[in-house]
Amino acid sequence: MIEIATLADLQAINTDLRGHYCLVADIDASETKNWDGGKGFAPIGSVSEPFAGVLDGGGHAIRNLHINRGWEDDVGLLRVLGRSGKVRNLTLVDAKVSGNKFVGSLSGASRGSISGCGTSGEVSGNERSVGGLVGLNLGSIRECRASNEVSGAEKFVGGLAGSNSGSITQCQASGEVSGKHAVGGLVGCNDGSITECQARGRVLGHDRFAGGLAGLSRGDIADSQASGEVLGNGHVGGLVGCNEDDIARCHASGKVTGNRLVGGLVGFDKATVTDSYWDTETTGQQDSRGNGEGRTSFEMKQRATFVDWDFQSVWQIKEGESYPRLRCFADKDDSGVFGQ
Repeated sequence: MIEIATLADLQAINTDLRGHYCLVADIDASETKNWDGGKGFAPIGSVSEPFAGVLDGGGHAIRNLHINRGWEDDVGLLRVLGRSGKVRNLTLVDAKVSGNKFVGSLSGASRGSISGCGTSGEVSGNERSVGGLVGLNLGSIRECRASNEVSGAEKFVGGLAGSNSGSITQCQASGEVSGKHAVGGLVGCNDGSITECQARGRVLGHDRFAGGLAGLSRGDIADSQASGEVLGNGHVGGLVGCNEDDIARCHASGKVTGNRLVGGLVGFDKATVTDSYWDTETTGQQDSRGNGEGRTSFEMKQRATFVDWDFQSVWQIKEGESYPRLRCFADKDDSGVFGQ
């Protein structure tokens, strides 16, 4: 194991992309704002040589990381996390990251495994696949959180991941997300799986496909929830803007506003929605596409509403007081703090 104690140690990971690294202290990266003529920290690895080692944060944080590379692709602390690469137990605090496409504070693109990580700050991209944690996910993300403000000039913009073709499990996002096309509180465009996740941030989509959890979903979504406000033009939903695959046991409660094809749960549906609900009062929407069911705020706080939901191991509810909440976040309060 190679210990990472300083900012210089962190940047030196570029010299051995297959090493096993562990942070042994918090790192203040404020000085990266002035590195390389204002471009900031040089992302670790490349598309041709991705990071294929292990980066263990050890519960430590990297603070005030600056990466300003607006016309470069694959931008983040790591450019690309390879298939054998692993990142775990690492937090990025107040990171400011900008790039072109495939932009995320932790990794521009990932084919590997990310677990127990968190991020806050600002992420922006000039093109597609911009996310708070990862721009493009082709691997697995588990038990991670993102509270970044995320903005993308084009398509596939999400609070946690811009695009997902892998798996995202027990993750949450709470930052404001804005973009043009396929914008979601958790994921902009989902072609993989989303399971036991929640999104609470405000979503603003300037064109089509805006959703509280996912803007456009062509993959599975199960046992997940969205509570952030959603504003869009067309194909706007409290949970998903446009759905083309299965949705099961989900609920939405954030205010939903749009001009056409607007739904409390789903804006436009081409597939199957089962055992899923939205609050007709808080969303301001009486209708939704697909087979979702609208319920009053009172009904949304009654266990009897949620037939066939697993309240033993997946969900819990305070009868008459709260919507169903995921047990994986059971010990967290409404501050969005994860892992306490």
